[in-house]
Amino acid sequence: MMAENEKKKKSAFVSLIVTVLIAVIVSMGGTYFLMKYMNSPPKSQMTNKIIRTMAVLIRSGSNATFPLRGGNQVLVIDSLSFLVGSSECGQKIGLDKPQIMDGIQMLILSKSPSEILNPDGLQTLKQQISDLIDQITGFTGSKAPLGVLQVYLYIKAVAPV
Repeated sequence: MMAENEKKKKSAFVSLIVTVLIAVIVSMGGTYFLMKYMNSPPKSQMTNKIIRTMAVLIRSGSNATFPLRGGNQVLVIDSLSFLVGSSECGQKIGLDKPQIMDGIQMLILSKSPSEILNPDGLQTLKQQISDLIDQITGFTGSKAPLGVLQVYLYIKAVAPV
């Protein structure tokens, strides 16, 4: 009987040790994964990092013309480019170029030369172009910092038709 009791005590002791070891290993593993995932930023934040880059809509020297209000004059734009907050926005500008050019044409068609050829008017036009592009590409609301940050517009001339 004594030998049987000692075997039972040893087997109970061994199973207690095994149980404690398993609990410790599981606890350490759980803590490791918890610390690893709690300290890393969420994936949505990682993919939406602001990376400033340039996007070109009208290359320098292209001399794109847009009719002004009244149809007697055109605005000649030598270049139009943007500082954007993400490479995704730059790509969308390239993909959505037809819609953007159409929107810019409609915007400029509503302007007279005197509304564009002064500092305040030019700044307003740049802001309207920025808003237009953000609307077309979908960089509005919380995504706005990833969209158009700055518009670089070089007007070559206002010319009669």
